[in-house]
Amino acid sequence: MAYSSATRPLGKETPYSLFKRISGGRPYCFLLESAKGGRRTYLGAEIKRVVREKEGKAEVYEGGRWRVVPGGWEAFLRKNAGRKAAGKSGGFSGGFVGYFSYDLVRGWVNFSGNSADDLSLPTAYLMEPSSWITIDHVGNTATAYAATQADAKSLIECAFKGPLPSEGKHAASSDLLSSFSKEGFKKAVIKTKKYIAAGDIFQANISQRFSVGFNGDTLSLYRRLTEINPSPYACYIRFPELTLVSSSPELLAKVRGNSIETRPIAGTRPRGATKKEDTRLSAELLLSQKERAEHIMLVDLERNDLGRVCNYGSVKVDELMVLERYSHVIHIVSHVSGKLREGVDAVDILRAVFPGGTITGCPKVRCMEIIDELEPVRRGPYTGSAGWIGYNGDMELNIIIRTILVADKRAYFQTGAGIVADSDPEFEFHETLHKAEALQKALKTEFKEEKRKD
Repeated sequence: MAYSSATRPLGKETPYSLFKRISGGRPYCFLLESAKGGRRTYLGAEIKRVVREKEGKAEVYEGGRWRVVPGGWEAFLRKNAGRKAAGKSGGFSGGFVGYFSYDLVRGWVNFSGNSADDLSLPTAYLMEPSSWITIDHVGNTATAYAATQADAKSLIECAFKGPLPSEGKHAASSDLLSSFSKEGFKKAVIKTKKYIAAGDIFQANISQRFSVGFNGDTLSLYRRLTEINPSPYACYIRFPELTLVSSSPELLAKVRGNSIETRPIAGTRPRGATKKEDTRLSAELLLSQKERAEHIMLVDLERNDLGRVCNYGSVKVDELMVLERYSHVIHIVSHVSGKLREGVDAVDILRAVFPGGTITGCPKVRCMEIIDELEPVRRGPYTGSAGWIGYNGDMELNIIIRTILVADKRAYFQTGAGIVADSDPEFEFHETLHKAEALQKALKTEFKEEKRKD
């Protein structure tokens, strides 16, 4: 589909200010934001279709009603976001925005675990905007895209016109709870190590979920989280029954034309209180044999995943084990890329790389079985992916970590640790707490040991 456009200089406005003006109380809206150095940010609040899958049933909302999608979400995406020769590859130019839950994989792999589906949310949830705004941070411009020139001009005027709506407030309204007690989490680590010793797996990611009562404005929460912890794959995605507030640092898949890339993260230390301590912790992380071995193993897993959809010999490691610093943690990150085979589409890519190996472990399927056995609740959106898939098959999807899910007046966030043969259960427990610090601060809540539960 061809879109008309209208452009204005961004001036002193920000993606956040434009989004506040256009989103209002809209039930469906999105802000896909680039951190410093990123080229483009996308925002929208006018939606023409919604597709979701829940309990194996796919539906599309169009023309004021829901109807069943024959063939499920995969058939829908293959039809509407196939890899077409037409169209340039430069970013989002129309398509779908939303998330894929970690539990989407249950449609591909049978699990025998007993983890509870206590949130009962859609496993795939995508909105198709009829209009949106692209902010070019290099040119410092905002461009509205819509079906007609009049609609594009109206959208850009709405985004810039009038005073900025007053800032909302948010607050945690109850004590913070965890899906594990401390001892329960440590027992899960010990059990994972037994699976490693038995040769079932090499490494697995075990996580705990925190939840707290939540009152107030989710957009205010997003602003606070991204101010505390700026990240390259941050996003705010609102549906009627849930909102994702994400400051994810990790890329699952970026596709432009026939090129695909991923940026696996594995290896973590807390930030130091001083520059000297920060330098010491960074060196300790890079020199850790445990962290290096775990990271290289997961880079190999990602190479193999890309190899399932890429031309033979085209997959390469562009960066290996570089440090990235965030507000509360330091990570080891690598960059892997490849050239897609002819005929590969968005669904093929998702089936090859989803969920990310860094948040499951190696080998992936057996690790997911163990996760389902040991974690008391299903992950839901956590460690799934959020972002966009274009009509032309291009995509950019993060891994849903460092993310707060708000649903039914509660806020949920989850953090995990990579368990290997010589993991110390106490250390791994505290790693999950370090990763949670930015989320905890955004929610203005704190951990209390006695408030954890099994």
